[in-house]
Amino acid sequence: MDDADRDALAELRAQALISRTQPAPFFAIENFLPDDVHDLVLEGLIGLESEFWSNRTAGRDALALVNPQLVGPVIAEMERRFDEILTVLSAQGAPINDVHGCHMEPPAVSASGHANFHAPHIDNDPLSGVDAVFTRRISLVWHAFRQPQSFTGGGLRLWDYSEVASEYGPWTPASTWTDHPCNDNTLVAFSSYSLHEVLPVQMFEGPFADRRFAVVTAAHAS
Repeated sequence: MDDADRDALAELRAQALISRTQPAPFFAIENFLPDDVHDLVLEGLIGLESEFWSNRTAGRDALALVNPQLVGPVIAEMERRFDEILTVLSAQGAPINDVHGCHMEPPAVSASGHANFHAPHIDNDPLSGVDAVFTRRISLVWHAFRQPQSFTGGGLRLWDYSEVASEYGPWTPASTWTDHPCNDNTLVAFSSYSLHEVLPVQMFEGPFADRRFAVVTAAHAS
C-alpha cells in the first residue's frame, strides 16, 4: 500500500465518522430537589469546608470531598428517578444494555472556584489503567450553588460521537461538541463513554461558600 492508498483510506474513515456523528446522549432535570432539601445539602457542604482537599493534577483542579453522608438525599433522588434517566438516555442511543439496576459508586463532591476546571476525559476510559472505572455506564452530576450566583463558567462541554468503535470503546469522539450551562439544583446525566470536560470557572473574589458545588457519581453495568 502506497501513500496515496493510505491517504484515501484515511479520507474514507474521516467521511464515515462525519456521516455517523450524533449528539452525545444527555438528560437534565431542573429543580431536582425540593428547595428546603437543596438548601440543607448545600449549606451542609459549605459547613465541611475544612474537610475538602485539593485534587489538582495536570488535567483538573478543584477542591474535593469523597462520600460525605449528607449528600444522601441527592443519591436517593437519583435512585428514585433512575428508570426515567435510563429510559431517556437509552432512547438517545447510549450503550447501556448491560445496566440492569441502579448500582452507583460512592459519590464525590467538588467545590470549584476561580480557574478550576476538568480537562477533556472519558469517565470509563479503558486506557486509564484504573479497573474500577471500566464498568461505568451513566455519569451523574448534581449542581448546587448559592444565589445570586457569584461565578461564571463551570459548564459541561460534551463532545458529539460517531458510532465507530475505537480504542476508547464502542464510540469515536467527534470534533464537534455542545456546551451545557451549569444551573443550580439541576441533575445532568450522560453516557460515561462520552468525551467531556468541565469548563473553567471565573470567580475573582468570594468565600468558599460562593463556589460551584457538584455531587458526582456513576451508575455501573451489572
